[in-house]
Amino acid sequence: MEILFLIGRIILGGFFIKNGIDHFGKFEKKVGYARVRNLPLPVLSVAASGVVLLLSGIGIVLGVYTSLAISAMIALLLLIAFLLHPFWRMSGSERVGEYHSFMNVMAIVGALLMVLYMSAGLYWPYVVNL
Repeated sequence: MEILFLIGRIILGGFFIKNGIDHFGKFEKKVGYARVRNLPLPVLSVAASGVVLLLSGIGIVLGVYTSLAISAMIALLLLIAFLLHPFWRMSGSERVGEYHSFMNVMAIVGALLMVLYMSAGLYWPYVVNL
């Protein structure tokens, strides 16, 4: 079962690492979206979220500072859900799309909360000890 946990960590952390890389590879596009959503300081917001995605993803994959990495990711995802996907303010097909995006983000938050619970027990097989 430990190998399944490691595979899951690699997939989950890899997902966040990929999204962090995308934040910087598609920086102007992400900043434009942040502006459309009226995020404060869109350039800083996109840069900071990209850093959190990268560092948290690395922490999850390597098993380093896992509680901090997961907690930072949960905080970021909650901000993303409520600031970027406010489906309750929309109508029609836009509302449906934003509702699905919101719920997808919240599902990941739920999974991360479970992983955070596991990390509190400090048993993560195959970790990098710093």
